[in-house]
Amino acid sequence: NYSLTSLKGLKNTSVSGSLEIEDNDSLTSLKGLENITSLDYFLRIVNNYSLTSLEGLENLTSVALWVRIENNYSLTSLEGLENLTDIGISLDISDNISLTSLKGLEGLTSVGRDSQTPFPRHLQIGRNDSLTSIDGLENLTYVGDYFFITDNDSLTSLNGLENLTSVGETLLIYENGSLTSIDGFEKLTSIGGHLYIFENGSLTSIDGLGNLTSVGEHLAISNNDSLTSIGGLGNLTSVGGGFAIYSNLEVCTSAAEDLESQVQAAGGIDGQTYIEDNKDC
Repeated sequence: NYSLTSLKGLKNTSVSGSLEIEDNDSLTSLKGLENITSLDYFLRIVNNYSLTSLEGLENLTSVALWVRIENNYSLTSLEGLENLTDIGISLDISDNISLTSLKGLEGLTSVGRDSQTPFPRHLQIGRNDSLTSIDGLENLTYVGDYFFITDNDSLTSLNGLENLTSVGETLLIYENGSLTSIDGFEKLTSIGGHLYIFENGSLTSIDGLGNLTSVGEHLAISNNDSLTSIGGLGNLTSVGGGFAIYSNLEVCTSAAEDLESQVQAAGGIDGQTYIEDNKDC
């Protein structure tokens, strides 16, 4: 809808199933949707190129299946979703090129609590070119299966995840070119599946993983050209699959070998070990 600028005419409308707001080039606001309190299926906000905020959704508290916020080029924050506490399956925040933070999600405590779904339960934050922080996720404690933080060119810090305690399957931190540290995971003690930290060119430290004790399947840290220390994994005691630390130009091979020995002595590594092409020291 190329000419729609406002939803205020819907102020007396109630929706309980799904809500799709898509391809409205001139829409700037969601005011008019204040009567929506919960959705039994999904919320989709996609390709609204003039949308600057999500104000109008202040009374939405839960979405049973998934939320997708993608390709909204003028969206700078997620303010308007402050009362959203639970998303049953997944949350995708991708390709919003003006989004600078995740403020507006302060009420969100879990993504992927629906253990009966056959669909992957995930939180994905990807390709948001102006995103500098993930402030707004301070109360998130649980991600059901997959947590992907990928290709956010301006993201410098992961502060804002201080209350996350559990990732059910995979934590992937990939190709965030300005990310210097992963502080923010201080309460994360276990990952049910995989931990992958790949190709974050400015990353110097992984100290934020200091309380992580177990990785259920594979651990891989590679191609982080500025990473100098992996001492942040000092409490890791168990890896249920492969253990790989390779092609990190400033990580000493001896440090990777020491970490391997630490884990083997404590709980063990149940897969193959691969330590190659790190710094010769």
